[in-house]
Amino acid sequence: MGSPGTQDAGVSAAWLRRLSRTTPGVIGIIALAVAAICVIAGLVCGGQLDGRLDQRNSVLSRSEPFAYAAQNLYAALSAADAAAATAFLSGGIETRQTREQYQQALARAASALADATAGTTDVRTRTAMAQISEQLTVYTGLVEAARANNRLGHVIGSAYLREASALMQASLLPGAEKIYSGNLATVEQEQRAIGSLPVISLVLLALALVA
Repeated sequence: MGSPGTQDAGVSAAWLRRLSRTTPGVIGIIALAVAAICVIAGLVCGGQLDGRLDQRNSVLSRSEPFAYAAQNLYAALSAADAAAATAFLSGGIETRQTREQYQQALARAASALADATAGTTDVRTRTAMAQISEQLTVYTGLVEAARANNRLGHVIGSAYLREASALMQASLLPGAEKIYSGNLATVEQEQRAIGSLPVISLVLLALALVA
């Protein structure tokens, strides 16, 4: 003879079996199943929506501004190199306009470099940005040496300019382009992830609808 608890459990199980064979019982089970599916679908949809919103905020606040700064950095470096070479290509006479163009391009490059450095937490990217910063300092020093020698009429000024231009073309610009291209690929990947179909949510919603 079993304990009272065991007997009560057996009675309850028998009652549930009998109820499940009746129309109200079947309707109740179906209602509970549909409610459970709806709750699960709602939780999953809400979780996926929150994830998409977090991804969107990440792209808007970090990835896209960083890509924009990296693009500006590349353009400013190119403009600075072109402005620095213009005076020598025109006979070595530096005009005020050419000097202002060079200084403005350097200012834009420094601003873009600061924005890009502040907009990334990736160690590899920050290291690359630090290398560009160091090389930009070397580049500006070479350009100033070329400018000073050119004003004094020393032919070595063109050698300084060639060295500066070689540094720009071989290291600074490729480094900036690599950073920009890599981040642009990341932005495109994140945008595709944000715009992709929420398959799991759609499947659960379809199951709830069918139920």
